[in-house]
Amino acid sequence: YILNVNGCTDTATTVVTISATPQAPAIASSDVELCAGGTFSLSTSTVASSYSWTGPNGFSSTSQYPQAIIASGLTAGIYNLTVTDNGCVSEVASIEIDVNPLPSQPTITGPTSICFGEPIVLTTSSTCASFKWIGPGGASVTTLANPLLTTGVNTTTIPSTDPAYAAGDWSVVCISADGCESQLSNPINITINAIPVALASNDGPICNDGTVTLTGNTAAGATYEWYNDNYTTLLSTNAVHSINNLSVGTYTYNYVLTVNGCSDTATTVVNVSATLPAPTIASTDVELCEGGTFSLSTSTVANSYLWNGPNGFSSTN
Repeated sequence: YILNVNGCTDTATTVVTISATPQAPAIASSDVELCAGGTFSLSTSTVASSYSWTGPNGFSSTSQYPQAIIASGLTAGIYNLTVTDNGCVSEVASIEIDVNPLPSQPTITGPTSICFGEPIVLTTSSTCASFKWIGPGGASVTTLANPLLTTGVNTTTIPSTDPAYAAGDWSVVCISADGCESQLSNPINITINAIPVALASNDGPICNDGTVTLTGNTAAGATYEWYNDNYTTLLSTNAVHSINNLSVGTYTYNYVLTVNGCSDTATTVVNVSATLPAPTIASTDVELCEGGTFSLSTSTVANSYLWNGPNGFSSTN
């Protein structure tokens, strides 16, 4: 610089430095594809005087490491970063974040009450890539390793021999092809009822044309049924039932005890014997003087004997 006043001059010098425009900064994200509801964090390893982030849904930040962002349809898209160094603004660096939607909350159907031994059959009408069936055993990785609890079809059948077989609340989770999991379905509560034990007996054997009483055990809230040998005829809905005028033979009767919809059966056999002919009977005397004695006897062999006669006489000998 030259300054001239009345022919007198002086000079001065200044230096101008022109810096190159900084290159686009390095840009990264903890995830570039994730499910809605997850979080991702943007960052840059580029050291600069200042940072300027912009993105979807009005996003902006001046931090090298912006606060984590919740993934949603609104926060999906392209994020841009410029940095400033020596007063110069860099070229723009961009990164795209893809956010996959969650499947809709599924519904679950199944029995609310079964008998022990019957399988638990669960179904959902939702269409998904795979399903997780969550029961009383929980949703740990170990539990869901059971192939009956993580399936590729919308139904599962859990037999009573499987470790997952349990009463309580059951739900299902729908998993999309992108690996995104739905909200847990509303649960259904399954009750597993114990099988009762039926016991049947009778007061036989009886003689021809006699009456037999069939007796079954009882239980609180139970129903009772007596059937003939092949279950074609319902004889009674009481635990105790009498049958009259049975002829000689052997009869089988079936008893059904039902509690909470669960049943067990028992069988009792009635033997009906022919009426015995009159026994032979003898006396040491059939006519004698007062004061004498006489003895009664029978040559008929039997299980028991019952004598009776005048003046209240009775004997079992």
